[in-house]
Amino acid sequence: MILEELLDELEGVRKHGQYYMARCPAHDDRTQSLQVSEREDGSLGVYCHAECSVDEVMEAIGRAPKDLFPEEAGERIYTYRDEHGKPLYDVVRKPGKEFLQRRYLPDGSLTWGLEDTRRVLYRLPEILAAPADRWIFVCEGEKDVDAFFDRGYFATCNVGGAGKWQDGYAEFLKDRYVSVVRDKDEAGGKHAAEVMLSVSKGAKQVRLLEARRGKDAFDHFAAGYGPDDFIEPSVFKQMDFTRPVRPPEWLWESFVAKGDLVLAAGVPKLGKSWLTMGLAVAVANGYGSYLNHATEQGRVLYFDEENPGDVVYERIMQRLGHRNLESLRYIWSGGLRLDIHPELLMQEVVLYRPSLIVIDSLARVH
Repeated sequence: MILEELLDELEGVRKHGQYYMARCPAHDDRTQSLQVSEREDGSLGVYCHAECSVDEVMEAIGRAPKDLFPEEAGERIYTYRDEHGKPLYDVVRKPGKEFLQRRYLPDGSLTWGLEDTRRVLYRLPEILAAPADRWIFVCEGEKDVDAFFDRGYFATCNVGGAGKWQDGYAEFLKDRYVSVVRDKDEAGGKHAAEVMLSVSKGAKQVRLLEARRGKDAFDHFAAGYGPDDFIEPSVFKQMDFTRPVRPPEWLWESFVAKGDLVLAAGVPKLGKSWLTMGLAVAVANGYGSYLNHATEQGRVLYFDEENPGDVVYERIMQRLGHRNLESLRYIWSGGLRLDIHPELLMQEVVLYRPSLIVIDSLARVH
């Protein structure tokens, strides 16, 4: 999609220097709040001052955000150079995301394959010449890197993409401010973690970024966002201390909460099986308390790979007085093996839907 095509889809278009203003098609716009511009790389930027998203604007004219970025035709060549600007090798991107590599010979000719050619970072001379206070964006591919340079920012990547980072690359980023841009897939997540650990040893500061829209930096820019719009993600969800504390829902007050995984550990013959059998009977029969602590009634699924059958019967039925047979499903010597067939346990859980699951003992089922 070229600029003229986009402007033809809009109403109230007026030129303002290097950009255009028009009525936003995504809302009832009477003030021409949509800004449209063309970047150096041919991509188009749209920004609604009334805060309509790029997706909403493009959908309103029957287009997709990707239409803001020109389709690539033919092959694309990315040249890797050493510190002095001497070309070492090329990455040739063919249509359909096919990548080929070729190296430069001493006479300046090219031959396919890299062999033992020295590996360097993409656009290394520009990175080394960048001012010390500028952030360097480390991406997964050359296409992302060039998208940063097109917008006046410094970026780099290693040859080969995800999983091909070498610790030696970190020397080029020593004493630098480094932003690692993570691709939104499993390989991208692992690659970003490897890069961060590598460069953190010598960099002044390292941060992790992710595209606000799409999979990578290229998609992020294609959706109309700028270099300052990346988000800082985390693999893990942190605890929100600003919210009120949610009190635990006790199955056995002060000891076992709903959703808990509890390990009863101790020396042999201490009474661990007695403890769990008593709890199982108290919950299954709705006694309301066990060892002077409140219990909630519910079904119990008990796997016993440890105790003899006559001992189990004598304790459960005679000593503990179990009567509600429908609420205690006791699997005795059933051959449960969590290291071989854990799905069988989950199958039983889905069928019986217990409130409490007891496994006696953990060592036996492994």
